[in-house]
Amino acid sequence: MKSRISITTILSLFALGFISSAYAFHERGWERHPMPVVHPHMVPAHHFMRHPHWTTIIINHPLPETAIIGGGITDSDTEFYICRAPYHGGMYPGRFIDGRCYIGFNGDELALPHYEILETSEGTAWVAANAGYIPPDAIQAGYENGRTLYVCQAPFHGNMYPGKIFGGSCHITVGGREVIMSRYNILIQA
Repeated sequence: MKSRISITTILSLFALGFISSAYAFHERGWERHPMPVVHPHMVPAHHFMRHPHWTTIIINHPLPETAIIGGGITDSDTEFYICRAPYHGGMYPGRFIDGRCYIGFNGDELALPHYEILETSEGTAWVAANAGYIPPDAIQAGYENGRTLYVCQAPFHGNMYPGKIFGGSCHITVGGREVIMSRYNILIQA
């Protein structure tokens, strides 16, 4: 009686990391099985990372389909995606538009070319907050001077802008400056 391992078993062992390529048992013993093998590093990250995570974007490449929208301009199709970018020893959340991540720093709006986009294939939600309240499931987005920064959004002149929670307020950027909002929504993992 000849023993044979099914393709499903081989793929399961491969997926669990027990074998590094597909083999099957034949009359002559274990042989490489002639089938395509998908390696984990070739599968898009969002297939493995369902929870919110940050993805580095290469300049002039499209955004991931699972990028999280943080706001937009009401009377147009313009959407702002949640981004974050390193600057002066910190990591700052902001809004992505036109190939740049716009962050607030010392009252100014900065457009940075190197950034990450927040994405998820599972639920997130915006919840109303004020006075610096941070829900336990709030999504951490960065840091500034040793303080954790969270993603927020606030309305301004009829549009919705994403920003950062800092000092008990939501800091958004509009027209080259940082605007501080006391009433805002905070992004949580749902």
